[in-house]
Amino acid sequence: MYTQDEKLRMYRLLVLMRKYNEAIEASVKKGEIFGLHHLGTGEECIEVAAACAAEPKDWITGQNRWRAHWIDRVGLEVYSAEEFGKDNTTYHGMCAEYHVAYPEVNCMYNNTLMGSNAAIGSGLAYGLKLDGNQAVHIVAVGDGSFNEGVVYEAFHMAYELALPVVFVLHDNGWGWSYRVDRNYGNPAKRADAFGIPSVDVDGNDMLAVRRALDDAIAQARENKPSLVHCITHRWLGHMLGCDPTLYEPPGESAQFRKTDDCLIRYQDVLLKDGTLTKEMIEAIGRETDEQIAACWEANIAAPYPSREIVLDKSMVYAVPWEGNEA
Repeated sequence: MYTQDEKLRMYRLLVLMRKYNEAIEASVKKGEIFGLHHLGTGEECIEVAAACAAEPKDWITGQNRWRAHWIDRVGLEVYSAEEFGKDNTTYHGMCAEYHVAYPEVNCMYNNTLMGSNAAIGSGLAYGLKLDGNQAVHIVAVGDGSFNEGVVYEAFHMAYELALPVVFVLHDNGWGWSYRVDRNYGNPAKRADAFGIPSVDVDGNDMLAVRRALDDAIAQARENKPSLVHCITHRWLGHMLGCDPTLYEPPGESAQFRKTDDCLIRYQDVLLKDGTLTKEMIEAIGRETDEQIAACWEANIAAPYPSREIVLDKSMVYAVPWEGNEA
C-alpha cells in the first residue's frame, strides 16, 4: 500500500522523534533546558503517522506530546530552539514547549485548557469548509480531556455542520496520575453518540495508525468527520519531574519498554519486508544523532530573549486591524 520511500519517510521521522525526546529529557536533567516538558517517548507512532498522512494544505493541531508535525514542516532547527526557550528562532523562545503555531505551514498551536483542542478542531474545520479547497483539519485530543463538555460541543458542531475534521484521540491510559479506565470504558464510543464514527487502533503499530488516518482523512475531504482512537502506553510521567512509579502498577512502564516499543515494532516490519537493512538502521541513527547534536550546539550557545522582547506586549496580544486601531 505504501511505497518504500514513504515507509522510510515515516521511519526516519519516527527515529528523529524518539531521539529528540531522549535528547530533551537528557538536557532537562543537565539543566540545559528549563520549564515543563511533556514528552511522548514510546508514543511517537501517532504523531508521526499524522504528520505523514496530512497533505501540505491540511492543518494539524497536536497535543502536548506531539512535535512531529512542527519538526516535519518547519525543521528541527526552528522548533528545537523554541523548546530551548532561546532567541534564535521564530518566536524568540517565548512559546517554549507547545504554545507555538506556524500558520504559514498550517500548524496550529496546542492549547493548555483541557479539551479546548476539540473546539479549535471544529472551528478551524468550519473555516476550511468555507474555503472549499478540500483541506482537512487533523486535531489531537488527549484521553484526560474526555470529561470536558467542550469536547462534546465540538463533536456536535462537527456533525451538525458536516465539517472536514479528523479527531485523533491520543490515549496513553493516564490522565496525569489517574488511570483512564477507572473513569470510563472506551472513550471513543462517546463520539458515536454524536453521530461521529470512531475506530480503535493499536497506537504502537505505525502502519495501522497510518491506514486508519488515511481512511479518516479521505472521509473528511467529503465533509464527514470521524474519530481515530489510538491506544498506546505512557513510559514517563505526565511531565518530566513527575515520577510515575509513585502511582503506576510496579514495573508497568518498564514492561512496555521491553515488549511494546513502537520504534522496534516498525523497524522489525521494515526489516522483514526488505525496506530496511541493519546497515541502513545504523546509518539513519548516526545521521539523526549528528543532526540533533548540531542543533543542540547552536541552541545551547544561543542567548535567551532580551528584556525588551520578553516585555513586548505584541508577542502576546494581536495588533489591531488596520483602520480599527481605536
